[in-house]
Amino acid sequence: MKRIPRPHVSKKDQSGKEVDPKNGVKISGLTQLRISVDADESFKENVPKDAVYRIRNMEVSLKRGQNYVMSKTVTSEIVDLSDWKAQLRPGDMIVCNIKQVIRKTYLNEDDKVDFSVYEFVPLQ
Repeated sequence: MKRIPRPHVSKKDQSGKEVDPKNGVKISGLTQLRISVDADESFKENVPKDAVYRIRNMEVSLKRGQNYVMSKTVTSEIVDLSDWKAQLRPGDMIVCNIKQVIRKTYLNEDDKVDFSVYEFVPLQ
């Protein structure tokens, strides 16, 4: 039996544009982020019914310097930042701790994925 390849994380702004890992996203107009767990391309091509991942639990925090200013739990790939809008400053960092991911199988069952990772989105 072949092992399922480890998925990867993609980060996009509300317009669907990929987040630049070095420069991050501009605060002006920022209302949400889409953090998704995506299948390896060859896995997705070979077994598309087994290659659908969903985030079920993610802790999202606003970090300023060495301090965490606020955090919330998100249960999907959409991170609504509208309630944090007044708090966001250039140089801040959105830290996403992905804690639980599931994968839909071809039998339409949820398979828990051993995948836990921190992702960072710098703000400008």
